[in-house]
Amino acid sequence: MSAVRITFQRDDDANEGMHIDIVLNGAQVKKGTDYFGVWYDKTEGTQCPFILNGSGQLDYGPGYEDEDQYYETNLLTSNLTAGSPVTVTFEDETIGYKIASITPLA
Repeated sequence: MSAVRITFQRDDDANEGMHIDIVLNGAQVKKGTDYFGVWYDKTEGTQCPFILNGSGQLDYGPGYEDEDQYYETNLLTSNLTAGSPVTVTFEDETIGYKIASITPLA
């Protein structure tokens, strides 16, 4: 197992992405814990912290209203290697990301 920071880049906008600090077991997320991440938009200068919870959802916290708080992902079921695709789904919109980098934390 290894602690890493994964940087995701949005497929259709190189200025938008996420960083998530997680523990990998091989190429998959070690399940059973929550992980911290941040979504960013370099064009807007915006950052929004979130938790990747044990259900594989991005939880932006109680400051977000109703449905805006939770986004579905395939992070817990994907093999996470450089260049791999990842999806984030909100309501009926699926947003594609790719893994831009995986950086060891220790």
